[in-house]
Amino acid sequence: MRRSVLMFLLCAMPALAHADSLLDRAIDTVSNRWNAAGENGKVDLYLPLHAWHDRNTYTPEERSSLNEQPWGLGIGRSATTPDGRSHYSFYALAFRDSEGDVQPVAGYLQTWRTQPSGLFAGLGYTAFVTARRYFHNYLPFPAVLPVAELGYGDFSLYATYIPGGKYKDRRYGNIAFVMARYAF
Repeated sequence: MRRSVLMFLLCAMPALAHADSLLDRAIDTVSNRWNAAGENGKVDLYLPLHAWHDRNTYTPEERSSLNEQPWGLGIGRSATTPDGRSHYSFYALAFRDSEGDVQPVAGYLQTWRTQPSGLFAGLGYTAFVTARRYFHNYLPFPAVLPVAELGYGDFSLYATYIPGGKYKDRRYGNIAFVMARYAF
């Protein structure tokens, strides 16, 4: 048994060293982008538009009590990479969640775009921290979601999919969430 543990540790050490290297590179990248967005980026205004609840997940009775109009507002700071094909932003927003409670969100969003100007589409991700009343009474938790973007100039529409499950006998997720962003 001891020999197995020792062999595992010896084999895992290079992988752990590589993981540290990846984490260091990720921290450096985010730090550099934070500075670049602050120096020559734009100020963004975010407007949550719609939260569509999957009709196969929720019964008509459940859907009738869920909020699909996530009124709210957000602000951010964004920039593009020098080639213009990758856009990133740091943002904070708050909106009414499915139960009608305020849901704060703060995070990082990055998309890779089809072209640097004019009409464009993009795919990417957002990594954020949020809190909800129905999840541990507003205890913050992290999440990463895929993002699709469609835009023109300084205006973008973003859509993401929030996967579902059950928590304390309540269904959650299986939601398509759409928001708009305008960069000033």
